[in-house]
Amino acid sequence: MCIAKGLTFSLFIALVSSASLASEGGKHKFVCDFEYGATKNFDGQNGYSSSASKIGRVVFDQIDFSSKTGKVIGNAGQEDVSLIAWENEQGMLKVHILEKSEAFNIMFTSIYIDQKSNGKKFPAVHSRHVSIGGGSPSPSNYLGYCNLA
Repeated sequence: MCIAKGLTFSLFIALVSSASLASEGGKHKFVCDFEYGATKNFDGQNGYSSSASKIGRVVFDQIDFSSKTGKVIGNAGQEDVSLIAWENEQGMLKVHILEKSEAFNIMFTSIYIDQKSNGKKFPAVHSRHVSIGGGSPSPSNYLGYCNLA
């Protein structure tokens, strides 16, 4: 996984009920494995090409719902992340983690935590909205699971 240095993103909104994982306090760690994905490369006026891909493991550490902060750990080190989190009426806690690179690319990870299941393996989606070298967009989406470590 290529994580650019200087990841920061100041947006954070938290609307979480008092009965959720987020209200327990403390810091949480999610270890995510994304084994299925696809990348699209835009080719000017000619449309786009696509390819299957995977990114493997992404680790989000020190996720703190009260301070609205966390870290992503990748092959280029660790960097700050921000998140949006809320719980719906069915007890599903949705955690959306936002990363911004120095090259102004955005990476967005959503973790869907069904708190009624008492499980520790949760469905997740990781999306990258990038343009390499300032060129054409090369977006990608990945599916996988995150474990609460």
